[in-house]
Amino acid sequence: MLASCFVQPLDLVKTRIQVMKSASASPASVMVRVVRHEGFLALYSGLSAALLRQATYTTTRLGIYTWLFETFSKADGTPPSLPQKAAMGMTAGVIGSFVGTPAEVGKVFSSNQAHHHKSSNDIFPGRPNSHDLRREPPS
Repeated sequence: MLASCFVQPLDLVKTRIQVMKSASASPASVMVRVVRHEGFLALYSGLSAALLRQATYTTTRLGIYTWLFETFSKADGTPPSLPQKAAMGMTAGVIGSFVGTPAEVGKVFSSNQAHHHKSSNDIFPGRPNSHDLRREPPS
């Protein structure tokens, strides 16, 4: 979790570069631009979603792996074989990724929202607003 606090500014810069229309910006120039135009704390936009993602992904992955490890260990205490451990790790990683994906999407959205988007309708055009479910999508 602490690592997310240090990595978040770099992740925000990476996300901003990925969605830029011109590919000529360097990471340093993007970071300087964010600090100048949005303030230093803007580098931490999306931190809460990053922490949520880390918490959901990591606890799910470790919990599933531990459960599988205990399930496939023999009664005499012999641990599973290396191929079994690899399969358990892959299974736990897939399930953890599935659980952590919504928070990851939220992190990317909030890292980029202050810069480019006024609302989620800019990301999902044609999606009805939460307050107007009768609105027709644009043609």
